[in-house]
Amino acid sequence: MDRVVLDEWHVVAALESLLPGQEFPTRLFNTDLTLVRPAGDIVAAWPAASGKALPVCVRHGHVWTSLGTPAEPLFDLPFPLAAAGSMAIDVPPERVLDAFRDDGAVTPHPYCVLREHAAAALFIQPVDDDRCIVHLLARDEAGRAAARLEFAALKPILESQVPEGLPQPGTGSWYPVASSSDLAPRHIFHTALAGQELALWRDDACLANVWENRCPHRGVRLTIGTNLGTALRCQYHGWEFASGSGRCAILPARVTTYPCVERYGLVWTSLAGAPEDIPDLGAAYWQPVRAVFVEAPMAEAAAELPHRDGLKLFLQPVSDDRTVIHGLSSDPAVSLREHDELLTRLRDRIEGGEA
Repeated sequence: MDRVVLDEWHVVAALESLLPGQEFPTRLFNTDLTLVRPAGDIVAAWPAASGKALPVCVRHGHVWTSLGTPAEPLFDLPFPLAAAGSMAIDVPPERVLDAFRDDGAVTPHPYCVLREHAAAALFIQPVDDDRCIVHLLARDEAGRAAARLEFAALKPILESQVPEGLPQPGTGSWYPVASSSDLAPRHIFHTALAGQELALWRDDACLANVWENRCPHRGVRLTIGTNLGTALRCQYHGWEFASGSGRCAILPARVTTYPCVERYGLVWTSLAGAPEDIPDLGAAYWQPVRAVFVEAPMAEAAAELPHRDGLKLFLQPVSDDRTVIHGLSSDPAVSLREHDELLTRLRDRIEGGEA
């Protein structure tokens, strides 16, 4: 994990939930912790695996610790707030942050949202990659009741929603989404499959990546960012996501990644995990031809595909009404220009431009 994150203070419990003298188990960034409150506001914390004492701070009615060495004291609040309850939720902390940010909210900490207009706040405890604990705060009893009600209503919605970029029906096969030559050094290639926008890129070690074209922080397209050679940098806040894993180098966030195979000069992916292997096409030589974009559903394009020796055609369903035709030639005697002319006529016929 990035040192900047390790050195932050992170909330791990409401003080009122720790009974004097009793051990309180919890978790932070995939690490099991034990808390003990001997008396008053004195709290000790240590990782269950090592037993080494961690720094502890008790503020705003909550216990905070760090897996590193905090360089700064914990932030102040503009007015006193009291704990309103804590709830676990099976979604990444970033999705909770996005759901609770509004025009009047400020973020004094990467995992805190302060609503000054409502005199309320929430502190988020990242438990695992896809789970967190939300600690609610408000100024008075009415505000605390409202905060609990709002989060109780939002929790099942967030947990039941299918996040953007997860596999969609009918996309459990391998599809070509680009030519290998489209992934030029330090370039990001923009395409889509079954309505899902994709960002394709190659790192400096020649590893090809197929990612959801969306930064998990604020939803900005990654294709307008920068290919650093080892990671993609989002244009908005500069978050960097590592090649291969898609993990953020600054905060515990991750881009949705898809399986990627380069074969026959094409880049193949699937939105529903890695299906069976790509079929062996038999010939020893295959040369990609220029892909053709067609304004028609995949079924209409498939009905018009010609059968020609030495030419294999594959369809990429971009959306409900758009398709890309990818071709492979196994005959060196046929020029790429001839194939290009063939596919251009095919596109015109599918779109109704030629009788």
